[in-house]
Amino acid sequence: MISLTLSPLFRKVLGGTFIIFVTATIAISSFSAWRLHTSLLNEYKSKGLAIATSISDASIDLILNRDAATIQSMINQFTEISGVDYVIVRNNTKRVTAHTFVPAIHSDLQKYHHSVLNTHPETGILKSLNLSGLGKRLDITMPILSGEIGYVHVGMNSQDILKNITQSVVQQCIIFLFIFILAAAGMALFISRLSKPLTHLKHYAIKLSNHDFKSPLAYQQTIQKMGETSKDELGDLSNTLIHLENKLIQYIQNLKETKAKNERFESELKIAKSIQEGMLPHASSSLTIPNIQLYPLIKTAKEVGGDFYEYFMKDENTLCISVGDVSGKGISASLFMASVVTLIRSISTFCDSPSDIIGKVNKELSRRNDHQLFVTVFFGMLDIHTGSLTYVNAGHVTPFNISKTSLTPLPFTGGMALGIDDQFYYQTQHTTLSNNDHLFMFTDGILDHENKNTDLYGEKRLLAILKKEYSQSPEHLCQKVFSDVQAFSENTPQNDDITCLSIRWQAGTIQFSDTLRVHFENNFTEVAKLSRVVALFGKTNHIPENNQLNINLVLEELLTNTIKYGYKDLNRHLIYMTLSYKKNVFKVVVEDDGISFNPLDIEAPNLDQSLSDTAIGGLGIHFVKSLTDDLTYRRKGDKNIVTMTIKVTNNE
Repeated sequence: MISLTLSPLFRKVLGGTFIIFVTATIAISSFSAWRLHTSLLNEYKSKGLAIATSISDASIDLILNRDAATIQSMINQFTEISGVDYVIVRNNTKRVTAHTFVPAIHSDLQKYHHSVLNTHPETGILKSLNLSGLGKRLDITMPILSGEIGYVHVGMNSQDILKNITQSVVQQCIIFLFIFILAAAGMALFISRLSKPLTHLKHYAIKLSNHDFKSPLAYQQTIQKMGETSKDELGDLSNTLIHLENKLIQYIQNLKETKAKNERFESELKIAKSIQEGMLPHASSSLTIPNIQLYPLIKTAKEVGGDFYEYFMKDENTLCISVGDVSGKGISASLFMASVVTLIRSISTFCDSPSDIIGKVNKELSRRNDHQLFVTVFFGMLDIHTGSLTYVNAGHVTPFNISKTSLTPLPFTGGMALGIDDQFYYQTQHTTLSNNDHLFMFTDGILDHENKNTDLYGEKRLLAILKKEYSQSPEHLCQKVFSDVQAFSENTPQNDDITCLSIRWQAGTIQFSDTLRVHFENNFTEVAKLSRVVALFGKTNHIPENNQLNINLVLEELLTNTIKYGYKDLNRHLIYMTLSYKKNVFKVVVEDDGISFNPLDIEAPNLDQSLSDTAIGGLGIHFVKSLTDDLTYRRKGDKNIVTMTIKVTNNE
């Protein structure tokens, strides 16, 4: 029995077959009817002509003998032949001598015969007639002895032809219908066997569309049996759907696991980003640094990055600043960056030279660098009182010193990126910022940022912004640079970290306390820095100008002598001075790591002899002693410590 669920498919196939059947039946029936009609018509024509000829031949003697009764009897016999409708015999005067009509010949037929006989036919005439009241007839007019004796009219009933045709068509339709029923039954059986597995597959597909794919459907067992029993395309399709479901279950499971891992990873990245941001100082902390306006900005290409900036006060006078860029991006770069920041901070606590600090950081990074990462770093130490900047550039892009009248790149120190060669020696450079100068440090993510045409932002655009926005605050300057980079990129994804750090130094706004510790390098250019420190310290503590002059002369003499004679090597050394002013007494403690030298051991010069005969250094020490009220020396470890005091008066 055919399932109701199969009826739509069955109806479609059956409907299509029925249309084909009807069309074929009509075509075949029409052709058969035409063939039958032609055959029967020819048969009737032949039969009519034969009857007419037979009557004509038999009627010659009868008409000549005027035996009307015999003629009537003869033609009555012919009407018993199938298809013969009427017979009419006429003499040579065209008068009817015998006929089979009761009671009289049809008037329309009479008119037709008269019209035919008026043409004096010498041969037989056959014509189909359709007369009202008589119907369709095949009329045959045959002359008897060429019309000399008379004529015979034989009428064949055409309706019998149509009847035979109809019977034949009906028979054919019955046969075709029987064949159609048998074909439909066979087709129904075939469709039932075909559509049953298709119906199962349809239900399976519907269930799959609403499946959560946590576990296989129970319906899969039915489809699996189909796949095992069917060795055709339906079996292949069944196995394919089962394979699809199992694959989707596995895929969904893997997707859930991957999603969970990604969520944990994203959460860890957010935590890492928060930790990384926490390692770097915030812009608001710059407000606690006297005489300095400072603003940092960092935009990582990923959640975490390898760029960094750093600034912190080494002591009350020295601001350490650095900007760096680790090779690569992502987690590895961020971890390496954290190591660099930590090392810079920790090593800066016991080293006083940028060269020493960066050198030690480089050794530590190179010693434990299995992944061959490296970092470019600009590191500087800025005296917040004098604007003096000592720095090392370890392969980093060159910062700019921006003043009102110029925009100058800082001289390069020839340094190599950190983490490559642990024996590399880093040299320092020195510059002095003027009042309201900007020090703009940045990473190459700004210069190398691309737009949709792969054009680089470049140094030219950066310099144009820095010149234009010089008078603005460091925050405004950094934000303006970043917004200009974004406008240039035209929403192109950021392919590298972007970092900048802007510092503005303002002179004359610092209020020194009554104690100040400051360092100087063993370089004669530091003499100018000394003069500025003394002037600012004296102004803050209201030391009279004449006393400031004496103090400056004494300290300048001590500093130049130490620089000139205190060191036998060419390395960089730091000379520390601690200035204090309390109760009208100026006190200075000078510390250096030069060769052991006690200035008090030098004998006082003989002022009566010529200068050429005076011992080197004698006059200088005598000069220092004469301007100070107390002068002491001691050697502590590897340091020379000179302490002196000057009583300050308002007299010249």
